[in-house]
Amino acid sequence: MFGMPIVFAAIQVALLLFVFPYPTPLEMKQAGNMDKLQELMGKMYPQMDIHERIEQIVIQEGQKGQVSLKQTFCDPVIRQAAWVGCSLSVFQQLTGINMIIFYSSSIFSSGNLSPNQATAILLGCNCLFSATSAGFLTLYGRKTLLLSMTAAGTVFLMITGIAADKQLTTFELVMCIAFLFAY
Repeated sequence: MFGMPIVFAAIQVALLLFVFPYPTPLEMKQAGNMDKLQELMGKMYPQMDIHERIEQIVIQEGQKGQVSLKQTFCDPVIRQAAWVGCSLSVFQQLTGINMIIFYSSSIFSSGNLSPNQATAILLGCNCLFSATSAGFLTLYGRKTLLLSMTAAGTVFLMITGIAADKQLTTFELVMCIAFLFAY
């Protein structure tokens, strides 16, 4: 039951570590790392467009542009970003959070909690971590949080699976809450 989400979470961690190991162009520009920014932009754009694209990064910080559906599927740069975003979304859904939410009543009831108490704990954790996520995002950045929390979620999901297999109900409850934190 817990095996398949672990595989998807491990694939996501591997992709973030080995396929997408570079910071975003916005992060590079904010850090003043113009040489690496020009090298990265050179991989995506023709040489004559690089300076113009780097200048557009500043404009896009303050305002959000509208991207049409046609641009999403036809423009190679936007298409690639759309596929990365969709893939991240799919992998996050396949990493096990839906299973934990769906089976939360039975998981928590094995720890002598009523379904109402289990729902209250689940909603309380969700509310707490949603409220604090913006602060963590500001402190650590998207990529760091995505990589570290996906790795932590993978570990907690494996431990939750082992605890469920060994019928360690209290430990399983603690790992479920830790997994919700990492998610």
